[in-house]
Amino acid sequence: DSSWLQRHDYVDGRLYFVPGPALYQSLGLPKSRIRPLGPQTLVTSLAIANYCLQAAPTVKLLTQAEIAKSWHWIPEKHRTIAHANEASDNSTIATDFQLRLIRVDLGGTPAHVAQKCQHDMKVRSTKGYLQLLGERRLLYVILTATESKKQLIMREVKKRVWPSGTRFEIAIIDELCLLLTL
Repeated sequence: DSSWLQRHDYVDGRLYFVPGPALYQSLGLPKSRIRPLGPQTLVTSLAIANYCLQAAPTVKLLTQAEIAKSWHWIPEKHRTIAHANEASDNSTIATDFQLRLIRVDLGGTPAHVAQKCQHDMKVRSTKGYLQLLGERRLLYVILTATESKKQLIMREVKKRVWPSGTRFEIAIIDELCLLLTL
């Protein structure tokens, strides 16, 4: 009620929140950021939040500033894809743990999802990413809605050629079924 958070309708009478006018004003950000999230942004954000909450070990979604500080070699334009890190016991960023790149399946075909992943990896063929791959400290995470879609995506992923050391995790986010029908 003090305008630090702005509420928006979600589904089934539930709400989601974005920073409100008071927060944006205190940080000097534009008020346009308090609008409801667009459909793809809402689905992507909630799927990633669900993944971080259910992942074991604990996973922390990284901000662009945290990426810049801990992985300074990641180009600024590549910091927009969701990066997560296995959090250490005190919830700080631990660069010695594995880094995760996260892609959300927004309902495309399994071949399309695999193609998007391949594109993500191609543009990230930098020395730093390749070193993480070689050390098996980089994990590509794909979030999808169902077990059957998970199997289809995995089949497509296995058909393609990936840089040495590339590992995948395909996680099921049940709420994606609900989100993709909005």
